[in-house]
Amino acid sequence: VSFLITPSATAYMISKDLKQMLIISIIIALVNSIFGYYLSLRFNVSMSGMTATVAGVIFLLVFMFNKEGLITSIILRKKRRQQFKEELMLVHIGNHIGEMDEKDELGINSIKNHLNWNEDDIKKIANNLMDQGIVYRDKDLQSYRLTKKGFSQYNKIKKIYGM
Repeated sequence: VSFLITPSATAYMISKDLKQMLIISIIIALVNSIFGYYLSLRFNVSMSGMTATVAGVIFLLVFMFNKEGLITSIILRKKRRQQFKEELMLVHIGNHIGEMDEKDELGINSIKNHLNWNEDDIKKIANNLMDQGIVYRDKDLQSYRLTKKGFSQYNKIKKIYGM
């Protein structure tokens, strides 16, 4: 069963095009057979069992690391969450610049209350935005401000979200 299912299932995770899937499936089946055979000789175990094990390991590796794989999805989700927080802070700062409650909304010590984030998240996101040259800390006003690049980014985000 592993000789029929595993190569094709592995190939399906790599490509959705039938011609490519057939070629990839044949290559994976050959790799499984060759490595399984040599490993079974090396460890003096059943050839079919070792070939099935190699097929399972290759399937697991592709499942974990392909473009839609488990680990890739986790990494992308984390990056998207970080990007969303950066955009949210940027929009918050941009929306409150020039308003009467600006000092309270954008204050270094008070912004965490308005975004409902803990202080570590605020520092991390603010430092990332400052490293990118989007935000800076105004020491006189004790608040976060947008740079020229920050205003440009703020306007792009507003346009994207139709604000």
